[in-house]
Amino acid sequence: MTQQFINGAVQPLLGAAYLFNIFFDPKSPASSLTIARDKLKSRMENEGVMESWTELLFQTIEGQLGADTPIPACTPHGDHPIMIFAWARWFVKEYLPERNLL
Repeated sequence: MTQQFINGAVQPLLGAAYLFNIFFDPKSPASSLTIARDKLKSRMENEGVMESWTELLFQTIEGQLGADTPIPACTPHGDHPIMIFAWARWFVKEYLPERNLL
């Protein structure tokens, strides 16, 4: 990983890791995936957070369900950092508890 990748992708992904499940409701996934954007975007802009960071952060939250994302435009693909995040979320939420590894 280059320093540019760390500054441009890893830091916003860490922010998404802190925020991804705060507003998420599995009973209404499509509507709850975008609540973080609705509630936090203007505050982040006012605080001077770079738009590229806020977009990656919110797109990561919105694509956290990977292939199961109910909003087709938000579904991550390939080896994009958002897809890697979705895989990590799946392992922590779905795979590991089933196998009693936590």
